Amino acid sequence: MWRQGTFCYPRSYQAKPMVVVSACLTGQKVRYDGKAYYHPLINQVLADHIEVMALCPEVGAGLTIPRAPVRLVQVKEDCTLLSAQGVYDSSLEVTSYLTNFSSTTISMLRQSNTLCSAILKSRSPSCGVASTPIFDHQHHQHRYGNGLFAGQWRRQLPWLLLWEESQLQSKADCMLFLWLNLLIFDCLHAPGAGFDLSTFDQHYRHLLPELSQPSLLQELSIGKQRHQYLALLIENLLALDKELLQQFCKERLNLSVGTWNDGD
Repeated sequence: MWRQGTFCYPRSYQAKPMVVVSACLTGQKVRYDGKAYYHPLINQVLADHIEVMALCPEVGAGLTIPRAPVRLVQVKEDCTLLSAQGVYDSSLEVTSYLTNFSSTTISMLRQSNTLCSAILKSRSPSCGVASTPIFDHQHHQHRYGNGLFAGQWRRQLPWLLLWEESQLQSKADCMLFLWLNLLIFDCLHAPGAGFDLSTFDQHYRHLLPELSQPSLLQELSIGKQRHQYLALLIENLLALDKELLQQFCKERLNLSVGTWNDGD
């Protein structure tokens, strides 16, 4: 599917990276209202190329289906402390259930050698990625932030990819997402297969000379700081123009592959 020279480690071409996906996006009826939020591109385009791990933090934490909706409330002036409280009954407090499940689950996921990313449901009090409404004690929305599960992911797995379903609007978006996952897989596995991190760094800086902070990337690769290197590499890639990256991906695909053309 991908042209030779796209990845550093040969096994990356056939890899199926593990992706945690909010269960409601796969069609499971686990939302607070007992409904699903089926996402066609995830299930009909990406699913054949990734290993989907469907997960609903709220159900995993023991909350029922259906259940009373909750929202995130900022605890006093500390913007880092959030409480998951009932929308219609503020005495309903499920923060500890969600944070305990999130911390334990993500610690377990860290042990996987194929986990590369997550696709989470936007605006969710558990899964939103910088899109979850945050309220004050007067019930006024005053900012957006991460849901409790997404926040734990950011803290514990900052070198892995974290997207919302809203970022997957086309097959070109899916193609870019898949390539980023395979790049992460490549970085995590290439050093153990005889390709040191410096070789990996040189490979991708040659493919994408537009990358910023090349000297810092090189310094981290020489120091074998794999997770810090990968976090910075992903940050720099996502700072590039999306159309440039999508065009790069199209050029790295074999021309015979039509799956990724919007309109097919």
